[in-house]
Amino acid sequence: MHGPQDTQTGQVRRGTPGRSVRVADHGMPPTAALLGGRYVVLERIGEGGMGVVHAAYDRELDRRVAIKVLHPGATKDYGRRLLREAQTLARLSHPNLVPVFDIGWAGDELFVAMELIGGQSLDRFAAAHRPAWREALPLLLDAGRGLAHAHRQGLVHRDFKPSNVLVGDDGRARVADFGLARPVRFPSSEVRADEPVASSPTAAGSLVTRPGETPGTPAYLPPEARDAAAFDERSDQFSFCMTAWEVLCGVRPTRNPSDGGVIATVAPGRAVPRSIRRALLRGMAVDPAARHGSMAELLARLDVAARRARVLVLGLVATATAALGTAYVIGRGGPCDEAAGALASAWNEQRREQLRAHFEQLPGADALHDAVSSALDRYGEQWTQMRGEACVAHAIEHRQSADLFDRRMGCLDERRAALDALVGALLQTDARDVLLSAPSAARELPPVASCGDAEALLAMAWQPSTEAERVLASRLQGELGQVQALEHTGQYRVALPAADALVVDTEALPAGSPLRAKAQLLRAKLRRDNGDDEGAFAAYKAAAEAAATAHDDATLVAAWLELVSLLAAHVGREQEFETVAALVEGLIGRLGSPPVLRARLRESRARMAVSAGRFDDAVAHGLAAVELLGELDDPLLRARLEGSAGLDLQLAGRYEEAVHHFEQAIASSSEVLTPTHPQIGNELVNLSLLQPPAQAEASLRRAVEILRASFPDGHRDVAKALANLGLALLNRGAYDEAEATLREALAMQRWVYPSGHPHTAMTLAFLADTLNEVGRRPEALGFAREALEIRRVHLPADHADIGRALRLIASIHFDAGDVKQARADYEAALAVFDRALPPDHPLVAGALNGIGECAVLEHDAERAIEVCTRALAIERQARGEDALELVPHLSCLASAHGDRGEYELAIALLERALVLWADQELGPLLPAQINLQLATALDHAGRDRERVVTLATEVLAAVAAEPQARERMVAPAQRLIAGG
Repeated sequence: MHGPQDTQTGQVRRGTPGRSVRVADHGMPPTAALLGGRYVVLERIGEGGMGVVHAAYDRELDRRVAIKVLHPGATKDYGRRLLREAQTLARLSHPNLVPVFDIGWAGDELFVAMELIGGQSLDRFAAAHRPAWREALPLLLDAGRGLAHAHRQGLVHRDFKPSNVLVGDDGRARVADFGLARPVRFPSSEVRADEPVASSPTAAGSLVTRPGETPGTPAYLPPEARDAAAFDERSDQFSFCMTAWEVLCGVRPTRNPSDGGVIATVAPGRAVPRSIRRALLRGMAVDPAARHGSMAELLARLDVAARRARVLVLGLVATATAALGTAYVIGRGGPCDEAAGALASAWNEQRREQLRAHFEQLPGADALHDAVSSALDRYGEQWTQMRGEACVAHAIEHRQSADLFDRRMGCLDERRAALDALVGALLQTDARDVLLSAPSAARELPPVASCGDAEALLAMAWQPSTEAERVLASRLQGELGQVQALEHTGQYRVALPAADALVVDTEALPAGSPLRAKAQLLRAKLRRDNGDDEGAFAAYKAAAEAAATAHDDATLVAAWLELVSLLAAHVGREQEFETVAALVEGLIGRLGSPPVLRARLRESRARMAVSAGRFDDAVAHGLAAVELLGELDDPLLRARLEGSAGLDLQLAGRYEEAVHHFEQAIASSSEVLTPTHPQIGNELVNLSLLQPPAQAEASLRRAVEILRASFPDGHRDVAKALANLGLALLNRGAYDEAEATLREALAMQRWVYPSGHPHTAMTLAFLADTLNEVGRRPEALGFAREALEIRRVHLPADHADIGRALRLIASIHFDAGDVKQARADYEAALAVFDRALPPDHPLVAGALNGIGECAVLEHDAERAIEVCTRALAIERQARGEDALELVPHLSCLASAHGDRGEYELAIALLERALVLWADQELGPLLPAQINLQLATALDHAGRDRERVVTLATEVLAAVAAEPQARERMVAPAQRLIAGG
C-alpha cells in the first residue's frame, strides 16, 4: 500500500508537529506523550535498536496500525535522513513488504506509521514450529521477493535477519524494519567508509545502531560491511542467505576469523536438498562479485531447486498410484503402470544438464538455464499430476469412461510431444536468438489444464478408433510438436515449409480431426511470422473453419484471436476487425470468459486504436488488458501488456503514467529473465523514451550492451537501440558520436529489412536531425524526405507520423533561413496533427512552436504569442511546471514580447527558461540561444550592463566549436559586448 497522499500535491504527507498521535493512558513514556491528534496509542508492543513500537488506532481511517517512534538520542540530521528514506519506503507497494502509511515529526520525534501485522517474527516462528524445508522455504522466498522489489526501487535493507521478517496469520511473510535502509548508491557524504562495525551484538542478539555507526546485526552482516560505502544489494543477499541457512538447516553459520567467510553446518535431523544449500553458500561468498548477480537470480535458483525436489516426490507418488491402479485393473494391462516414467523421455536430469551446457555460450547462462528449467519443471509437475488424476478417475474410482480416458491420454500425449520437441529444438541449435527465446517458448507450451476439461474433450468431433488411426495421429502429433517448437523459438523460415508439409499430411485424417485445425493454425502463424500477411489472413480463416468442424473451441478461439491481432496491425481494416472481434467476444464467453483470452482481445483492440490514431481509446483498452491479468502467474505476458500500455500512454501524451508501466514491464520480466536477457534490453529502450536526458542515455547504453552481447552479428533490436542512443547523443550535442551511431543503426536495418521498410524511417529522421544541427542541410533534407516518403507509402495521409516527418523538414528549412517554406511545412504538420491527435497532445505543441518561431522572424508577434501560448499550456498539462520541454515555448514567447518592446516580460520568461535548463547535461546551443536572448532583452531594457557582457561572453565560449551556431550568434554577441 502507498502512504496517504495530499490531494493537492500528490506527495506523501508529513505529520504535523505536535498533532499526529494521541496517547491513551497506558503508562506511555514522556516522548510518546508529546504526540497527539490522528493516532491513539494503545500499547507498547516492542523496542529495537532504532526506537519504540506501539500499537495504535488511526482515527481518520478507522484501523489499527503500528507506530515506531525514533529513539530521542538520534540527531536531527539523522532523523531527517531517515525521514527521506521512510518517504521512499512509503511509495513502495509489494505484498511481501510491510506497508508504510504515514511519516513525519511530532515535536522532535520522528515517527513512522505502518501496517499492524498479526503473527510473529520468523525467528520465533522457526523456534516454535521447527518447520521442514518445504514449509520454511516458501516463507523465505516471500521475504526475498519483497527484498528484491526494494532493490529494484533503489533501496538496500542493511539489516536483514529472521527477526525482521514477519510471518502473518495469513501465512504470508513480509520484510519489516527498513529503518536502516538507504539508497543502493548513496553519496559518500552520508556514509563514511571508516565507520566501525560494532564487534558484538547486544544480549538480545541485535546491534543497537546509533547515528554515525555502521548499521546492521553483526551475525548476519557480510565481510564488506566494515566499509559502509561498499554495502549494496549483494550485501543484503549475504544477510538473506545467512538467515535462510539458519531457518532451513537449524544452525546459524559461524565465521572464519581469518577472512570473514562462513562455516555452515546442518543440524541433526534436518534434510535440505544439496541444490538449495549450494545456492545459499554462493550467496554467502566472501567476495561480493562471487555471489549471485541479484536477489532475483538467487530466488530463481532456489525456486528451481525446490521444484526439482517436488517433481521427484511427485514422480514417486505417481509410481505408487500406478501400482495401486494395476491392482484394481489386473488383467487389463494396467493403463497407469508407467504414469511416472511416461515423461522421462521428454524431460529428465540428463536433458537438463545438456541444456545447461548448451546455454554456456550466452550472457547470464546459469540464470537463463535456471529460468527455463524452472518453467519446464512446473510443466512436468502439472503433467504428472494430471496423468495420475486421469488414471485414478478411470481405473480406480471408475468415475470417467474409457472414451474420456482415451481422450485425456491423447491430450496429454500431445503435451508430452510438445515438451519433447521444444527441448529437442533447443538442444539442436547454437543460434543465440533461438536459445534466448527459451524462457518465453517454455511458457508457450500448450496448457496441461485443458486435458482435464471433460466437456471440451468429449465435444471433439473425432478421435482415432483403429490402431492405424492411432499410429498416424501419434506420428502427426509428434510432427506438430516439432514445428510448434520451431515457431516458439523464432525459427520461422525453417518452420514454414515444415508446417506446409504437415497440413498436407493431416489431410489423411478425417475432416473433423482437431489435428487438422491445429496444423492449419500453425501454418497461419508462420506465414505472418515470415511477413506474408495476406497469406496469413486466408490461413487463419481456414484454420478457424477446420476448428469449427472439429468442435475444437480452444483452437477456434485461438485462430480468431490471431486474426484480430493481424487485422489490428493494418490501417484501414477497422470494419473487418470489429466484425471478427465481435465474433471472438462471443466465443470467449462460451469458454467461460478466461481473463487471459479477454486480455489478448483487449490488447488487439488497443493496437487497432493506435493504427487508427485513436490514442485515448488505445490507452483504455491497454490498461483494461493489464487489469484483466489480475494475479495470474504469467510474468512475461504481464510484461508485454505493461509495455504495450506504456507505449499507448506515451502516444497519448500521458508520460508519467507511461513511465510507471515501462518500469512495471521491466519488473515483471525480471521475475523470469536474467538482467542480461535481450527482452530487458528492449524494455530499457522503451523506458528511455521518457527518462531525463542523462538517465535515458545511461539506459540506452546498457540496452545496447545487453543486446550486442546477445546478438554480436547484428539484429533488428540492436539497430533500434542504437537509433535511440543516437537521438540521446544528439540531444546532448555529441554530434559526431550521434552520427556514427545512427549510421551504424541505419546500415544494420538496411541489412535486416527490405528497402523502404517503415522501421528505417525513424533512424533516417534522427540522422537528418543530426546533420541539420551541424549545418549539413542538403544531406539532412535528403534523409528527411526519404523518411517522409517511406511513411507516406505505409501510412494514411492523416497519420501522426506524417506530421512528424513534415515538422522535421520544416525545421531544416527554418535553420537554412527559408522561413516562408518552413512556416508552410509547420502549418502542414499542424493540419495533420489536428486531424490525427487530440488538441492537447504534445506533438501539436511542437508544430505550434515552429509556427511561432517563424512568425517572430516575420514580425508577426500576435500570431507568435497566440500559438506559443497554446503550445506552452499543452506542455505544462502533459509534463508539469518544471519540465525541460517548456523551454522552447518560453523562448518563443520571449522573442515575440521582445519584438513588441515588452522587455520586462521577455526577461521574466527567459529567467524561467534558465532555471529549467539548470544542471541538465545537454548540448550548448539552446542554452547559448537563451543566454543571447536574455542578454539582448537586458540590453534593450537598459538593465545590468555587467550581466549583459557576462552572458554574451558565455555565448561566445559555448558556440566556439559549433559552426552552425557561429554564423548566427557570434556577431550579435560581439555587438552586445562592444555596447553597439
